[in-house]
Amino acid sequence: MPATMPCPWTASITEGGAYATIVDAEGGETATRTDNASGNVTIRFKSNNTIAPRTATLSIGRGSTAIETATPIPLIQVGQLCRYNPKPPSLSLKSEGDTQPFRIDTFAGCPWQVTASGPEITIASPASRAGSGVGDVEVQMRANTTAVPIEGFITIVGQAGAVVDPPRVAVTQVGLPCNVTVSLTAIRIQSDGESKIVTVDAPPGCEWHAMVAPQSFIKFIDEPRGTGRGSIRFEVVERNPLPSDRSATITIGSATIIVTQDGQPCTLDPNPLPATIPADGGTAAVNVFTLNGCKWEARTDSLEIGVIGVATGDGNGRVAVAASKNPGAAPRTARLTITSGANVGRPIQNVVTITQSGQCTFAVDPSVIHFPANGDIKPVTVTVSTTGGCQWRVTSVPATDIMFSTTIGIGTGTFNITPKPNTQTARSWTITVGNQDNSSQIRVMQEPASSNAAAFWLPLRLLRDRAIAPLHGVAHNSKLSFPIVSSRRQSRR
Repeated sequence: MPATMPCPWTASITEGGAYATIVDAEGGETATRTDNASGNVTIRFKSNNTIAPRTATLSIGRGSTAIETATPIPLIQVGQLCRYNPKPPSLSLKSEGDTQPFRIDTFAGCPWQVTASGPEITIASPASRAGSGVGDVEVQMRANTTAVPIEGFITIVGQAGAVVDPPRVAVTQVGLPCNVTVSLTAIRIQSDGESKIVTVDAPPGCEWHAMVAPQSFIKFIDEPRGTGRGSIRFEVVERNPLPSDRSATITIGSATIIVTQDGQPCTLDPNPLPATIPADGGTAAVNVFTLNGCKWEARTDSLEIGVIGVATGDGNGRVAVAASKNPGAAPRTARLTITSGANVGRPIQNVVTITQSGQCTFAVDPSVIHFPANGDIKPVTVTVSTTGGCQWRVTSVPATDIMFSTTIGIGTGTFNITPKPNTQTARSWTITVGNQDNSSQIRVMQEPASSNAAAFWLPLRLLRDRAIAPLHGVAHNSKLSFPIVSSRRQSRR
C-alpha cells in the first residue's frame, strides 16, 4: 500500500491583522502559520474597547505559500456592553447653595441621560442632560433654609432606558447650622428661690434640648426641648443655705445660661484651722472666708504674737500674724479674733488659736559606745528637755552597716543600735538625735575583725542557753564547724 503523501497547508490573517493574530505552536503570535499535518488554528483578538463589533478574515489553503485555493473564513469580535461608573459616587453640597460636578466614566459611543430625583436638585450641565462616552455633569442646589439636610440622587440611564439597575449618584445638601441663641445668658436668683422663663431661638427644623449641670437646685417646669423657636421655664425652689453664691449652667445646643443664686448673709468658717509659728519666730497666715461686701477686722490678745500689716478686709482675705523667738521650752499661745458682718448689722466672730512652739533641746546617754567586731545590741536612752511635743529623729553618718529599732520619737524615749559584724578594719559612726534646730550626737566605734574569725560567729550564751539550732544558710544534715571567737568584752557577757 503506498505511503500517504504529506499535504501542506497555510493559514493567514488577510484582514484585521491589527487586532487579530494566529497563535503559533509555542504560544506566540504570528500572521501566518504553515503545517504538513492536520491541526487546529487558534486566533487571538486584542481587547475591543468600543461598543462596535469588528471583523477579521482568516484564509486557509494548500501549499506553503500564498495560493489561489485559499478559503476565507470571516471572524467577528463583539463590542463592549455599555457600563456607567460615576466618579465620585456621592456629592455633598453646602447649605447656602452650591454646585458640584461628577464624571460619567464609560466606553466611547455609549449614550447616557441623567435625571434628578426631585425639584431641589438641578442639572446645571450639560443643558441637554445627555451625552455619549466619558462626560461631566454639574449638579446645583439652592440655599437650604432649614436645619434639616436635603437628600436625593441623580440617575444615569443608557439609551432608551435599556440599562438594568442604572447607577445613581447620591446627593446630600447639609442643613443650616443649629446655632441656638437665648434671650438671657446670665440670670440671678434671690437666695430664697424663684422661677424664670427664657426664649430660645433656632433655625426651623433645628431640634434642641436644655441640660443643666449640676442639677442640685435648678428644676425645669416644662419638658426642656423643642424645635426652632421656643422657650424654657425653670425654677429654684430651695433656699441657698450657704453664705456664698452658687451657680449652675444651662446648656442649649451652642448657647449657655449662667444661673447664680445669691448666698445668705455674712458668715465665717465655724471651725477655723489653728495656726502655728516655729520656736525661733516667724509668721503664719489665717484665711478669712466671707461674702463680698462683708467687712471684717482681726485682733490678737497677746503681746508676743500680733497681727502684721492690714488687719481689716472686705470679702475673702488673709490675716498675717508674727512672733519673735520663744526663748523658753514651753509653747505660748494667742487668740486671734475675727469679727465680720458688723457693717450689715449682723456681726459674727471667729476665734483662731495661734501656737508658737517652745525650744527643744536633746541629751543622749551614753554618748560614746564601743562594739566588738562580731556586733552587739546596745540600748541608748534619748532624753528631751521638754515633756512631750518635741519630735526627734535618728540619723547616721555613714548610713550603712548599722540598724536602729526606731528612727523617730516624741518626748523621752529609747532606741536600740545594732551594727553588723565587722569583717574588715575598725570603723565608726556618728549618730545624730534631734531636729533641725537642735541635736545631740553619739560616737559609735567597732573593733576590727579578728584574723582567726570564721564565716560564722556564735555568741557564748547561745551555746550556754540552748541547743545549737540549724544556722541560716546551713542545711540540717550538713556538717558545721566553727571557731569560738572570744574577747575581753565577750568574757564579761
